[in-house]
Amino acid sequence: MDTSMRKVFNADSFTGRMAILVDEYKNATHLAKVVGVNDRTIRKWMAGTEPARNYLELLAEKLEVNIEWLVLGRGPIRRVDGGIGDGTYVQIPLYDVRAGAGEGMIAEDKEQIEELMAFSRSWIRSELRTSPAHLSLIHVSGDSMEPTLRPGDVVLVDQHQAEGGTDGVYVLRRDGHLQIKRLHWLSGKVLKIISDNPIYQPIEVDLSQLTEEFQIIGRVIWGGKRF
Repeated sequence: MDTSMRKVFNADSFTGRMAILVDEYKNATHLAKVVGVNDRTIRKWMAGTEPARNYLELLAEKLEVNIEWLVLGRGPIRRVDGGIGDGTYVQIPLYDVRAGAGEGMIAEDKEQIEELMAFSRSWIRSELRTSPAHLSLIHVSGDSMEPTLRPGDVVLVDQHQAEGGTDGVYVLRRDGHLQIKRLHWLSGKVLKIISDNPIYQPIEVDLSQLTEEFQIIGRVIWGGKRF
């Protein structure tokens, strides 16, 4: 038997892609040292637990691999200079989840990354004044935020601004539903939830007396419209 032949792994799954990387670095222990995590973390990922986004970015950076290949299995394994690979652009995940600009869509327990979209790193920092690590993209559904947002639009959500306090458009989770609404802070803990579509009436909630699940996921800071 020829033991010099390289092992072949299936790159269609994240587990398979991790196996390719572990094989490239000989073993999980060596890979863990390169990435800067412990062996147990690497073995957990090899078993099928997908890492959080910050760890995906860490893996891509330390191993110099294409993050789109790492997350979705698309494109070449290695980064290509002159764009994404040289740091000019950063890829923001678009999640397969829809926030209702209306009654709201049921939020999945485990959102899957549907696509990666490239944004200028300098534009994010200079114009949006935030870090790419805090950003994610989701779809819009429903008509309650028309004409500002329409069904099929994609919005960029800054999860670092999840505490609220500043008036603006936010993604909320209410009783298991994701919603996009305009929030206006009144006195104390009272919050007005507003739909831009005038056929929907605003409601006021006292955050100190809520019995329903209520969480501010992040602030909408950019929208991509479909014409």
